[in-house]
Amino acid sequence: MKLASFEALVAALETARVRYLVAGGLAVSAHGHLRFTHDVDLVVRFVSIPTLIAIKEVANRPIDGDDIQHLRWIMEEKKRGRSDT
Repeated sequence: MKLASFEALVAALETARVRYLVAGGLAVSAHGHLRFTHDVDLVVRFVSIPTLIAIKEVANRPIDGDDIQHLRWIMEEKKRGRSDT
């Protein structure tokens, strides 16, 4: 999906006041493991990291293993960051 298409979709959902969550590669990137170079400058809701990991474990595609590992590292870093304060 092109970025302009995604922006149009999100704008339509927001206008219609539809509740939604973004999952998949875009959610992985939003949580800190960048898989592409385009920025999304919209305020959208993304599934949580644990939920995203669960989705990717079920999908079990080749790219999902890499995403799962990076998401787990991100979760661990966030936990360490909270315990350091």
